[in-house]
Amino acid sequence: MREVAAVLRKDPVERQEVIYGVVVGLKSRAGDEGGRVEVETIIDGGKRLVRLDLADDDYETARASHKRGPVVARGTLHRNPGRIATMDVVSFEQDLSLPIDIYPHGHAQ
Repeated sequence: MREVAAVLRKDPVERQEVIYGVVVGLKSRAGDEGGRVEVETIIDGGKRLVRLDLADDDYETARASHKRGPVVARGTLHRNPGRIATMDVVSFEQDLSLPIDIYPHGHAQ
């Protein structure tokens, strides 16, 4: 039983989930369609970064939301214990459920 528990603890947990957060990092090269973003969110009660590879339209949504407003992403979350979490994205959009401005005076902290 202990051996099975040890193996299960090492396996990354993967399942379809929804995350809410703020885009804190953008990375795209000239000529690329889309790019990579990092979203700061809460997973299992703690603050985590999740890396997402986005297609062109979703990347533009991320750029428009960068440090300005919340986003919501749906897909398979890979928790990757000890490393940055990643998500295979099914959908990505601005979170319009709460009309808030992360930095109301236009400056990042």
